[in-house]
Amino acid sequence: MGGQDKRIVIVSGIGPGPSGTGRLVTHLSRDCKSHGIQLVTGPSRSTPPRAALREHHLRKFLAGSADRIAGWWHPRAALVSGLLRRADELVVLHPQSIGFDLVRRMVQSRPFTWFYVMDASFFCVRSYNHLPDGTGPCLKCLSGKMSEATANGCIQAFRDGTRMATFIGDVRVAVSNGTVGFLAQNELQVGLLRDSFGPDVPVRQVGVWASDWDRAIDSAVQAATADDSAPVVFHGGGHPAKGSRWAFRVAEHCPDLSFLFPFNRPALLSIPENCDFRAMTWETGLEAAVRAAPVVLVPSLWSAPVEGALIKSIALARSVAVVDTSSAFSHELPAEVVARLDPDPAIAAVELRRLAASRASSFQARIDWLEAFGVANRPLAENIAQCLK
Repeated sequence: MGGQDKRIVIVSGIGPGPSGTGRLVTHLSRDCKSHGIQLVTGPSRSTPPRAALREHHLRKFLAGSADRIAGWWHPRAALVSGLLRRADELVVLHPQSIGFDLVRRMVQSRPFTWFYVMDASFFCVRSYNHLPDGTGPCLKCLSGKMSEATANGCIQAFRDGTRMATFIGDVRVAVSNGTVGFLAQNELQVGLLRDSFGPDVPVRQVGVWASDWDRAIDSAVQAATADDSAPVVFHGGGHPAKGSRWAFRVAEHCPDLSFLFPFNRPALLSIPENCDFRAMTWETGLEAAVRAAPVVLVPSLWSAPVEGALIKSIALARSVAVVDTSSAFSHELPAEVVARLDPDPAIAAVELRRLAASRASSFQARIDWLEAFGVANRPLAENIAQCLK
């Protein structure tokens, strides 16, 4: 039976929009129909109603509210109508946003369900498996025991911590019963899934792509605009798992370098004077900052799969540095593509200072890698359809 002969449904808790997952869904929405896939999506999160009210934008508030209601309703209508039950293959994406109870009902209504894995939520209640003061990922709950999550305050730290822990247990039961499998982004994520659920867990590597990667990769050029006087750019959000606190500590050891962070200055944290904060998106200044920087830091400290910040930085920055993390996607990359810094901030500072002073650029190696990555990952909908034949 050909892939297009099967009824494949992907239900996502997040719709097309400006978030990382939203941009993945935007890309999927362009190709799903041609590959026999029906896409059911949640809200886009482009304009949260509360934010629109604070800004006194009635039209945005109404549009955001309508989008939120429609996004809440679409997955439920798909379940009630029997669409999900009748599908030959069902793929669930970002179950946290769909709602744990609803996802549980979806799984129970079918003989088998696939989860497309976006983060570490299949074993970690934090989703980003990193403890705030650590210098690397936390794998203490990989075996499924939630006692470590309780001991480390993870369950208590989140509003849905208890429900998340229960859901993780439900997924483990479903895997043991042979009713759940996984679609993974990259090789190390496949390894984590097998380490968590056993070597026989159904898992397929299908890759990942987001809509905003096309322009960055297609326009990848040698960073001729790089400026030695420009700051080192941190490319990521302020979440500790993204390495922000680690980067602050590195900056303390590099008083001769300036650092730019694309988010508001965190409250209640001691920040070195050589750190500048400017809230910006890729479209509102971050791309230009990345192109100008002598080094771009993408130091995720969790078991990160493929991250958009890393892909776009590889395409456009003169040098890209990551933290050497053996369970993260960055560990799969050639040494010519990214520089790996030591998890110890003091040692990393020495390495970063040396990297910033170097004018060498592995431009061709990065272009070759990006081309191969695009060939493998751009046809994401086709990859999913092919693996679910």
